[in-house]
Amino acid sequence: MRLLVIGHPYALAYLQRKFVAIKQVDPGVRLRLLTPRAVPHTFRTYPQEIHPCLTAEEVSALRSVLWYSHMTYLLDPLVLAQHLRAFAPEVIHIEEEPQAFVTVETLWLRQRYAPQAAVTLFTWDNLLRRRAFPLQGLKACLRRFSLRRITAVVCGNSEAADRLSEEGCFEGPITVLPQQGLDPVEHATHPEPELRRALGLGASLCVGYAGRLIPEKGVRLLLQALGALQHLPWKLLLVGSGPLESEIRNHWMARYPGRIVHIPAVPHEHVPAYLRAMDIFVLASYRTPRWKEQFGLVLAQAMMVGRPSIVSNSGAIPEVAGPGALVFPEGDVAELRRALQALLTSAEQRARLGQRAREFALARYTLAGVAGRYRQVFELARQAHSARTLPLLTACRCATPERIRLQ
Repeated sequence: MRLLVIGHPYALAYLQRKFVAIKQVDPGVRLRLLTPRAVPHTFRTYPQEIHPCLTAEEVSALRSVLWYSHMTYLLDPLVLAQHLRAFAPEVIHIEEEPQAFVTVETLWLRQRYAPQAAVTLFTWDNLLRRRAFPLQGLKACLRRFSLRRITAVVCGNSEAADRLSEEGCFEGPITVLPQQGLDPVEHATHPEPELRRALGLGASLCVGYAGRLIPEKGVRLLLQALGALQHLPWKLLLVGSGPLESEIRNHWMARYPGRIVHIPAVPHEHVPAYLRAMDIFVLASYRTPRWKEQFGLVLAQAMMVGRPSIVSNSGAIPEVAGPGALVFPEGDVAELRRALQALLTSAEQRARLGQRAREFALARYTLAGVAGRYRQVFELARQAHSARTLPLLTACRCATPERIRLQ
């Protein structure tokens, strides 16, 4: 299978591992991964990288324009058309939203330069928020254009799949899958005594969070909930960067002297070690009019390293956590405090919940398992497009979009 992939996340070598794993599942896959030369981010601009197991021929950096956000950028159309014509993909996989400019650009060029290719798309969108006029109309037109030209869609969570079905623009199969898989070896469960000593955690019970330090991730809620538990021997480890950093340093560290350790954002490959330094992981996210949790990869990572978690019921979080976490209503500080107290005072419950989390993560989130399921989606799409039919698992066309849950 000749697989061409487009998506800005794959400028990072660490995330390219998904396609390395797909090639390991099926050595017959020929890969062409197209990314922007650089990806602007809140904290820094990420230059394009190449994973050691991939070649410069397999990973190409294209010039991009209109980088107001990942929704607006376009790739060099002449170079993109050249790749489509020369590589002659059997499957084009786009990891951008249907209304993203680069999605529309790719589909428009594919009609002329690679009509033989089936197109699959990954989407997170579990909110489908409305825009002001005329942006809402433009968004709707772009989504219709894209979804009517795609063979199969992979959704990162069940809510996104439900929204896509309700929207009515897409009639093909919808598969629910994580965007990324996790390496169980990298996410082993062994303790991190040296790191804990270096962080000054000592014998305290470490409550932790890793990710962006923004209000909607519930960092303030976590800090408020811990305020009523100062009689217990906890320390809080925060790993990440964001607009709440100065508030944490100037207000919360003074309020809880000696109890808070903050480490700025670390590379992806270092995150598992910091998660292993924690005794309890907390993800207290809450929805806003413009955002809600779409997956929470760091939660899956905490589960994979066998750490018990306390999570809100925001967005996709309960689906990701399964039986491996205590769940509280989003925004409810009192319930968060009760859950923290329950785990801080029971080593047995922490061990039991951590074991369930690890087992659930091994069943759903391993790199090899996720790669194999993507490979299955691509093959079904290729066969369906070759036959000039939508990929159905039954002999007749379904009245509503078919849902395939490969988690």
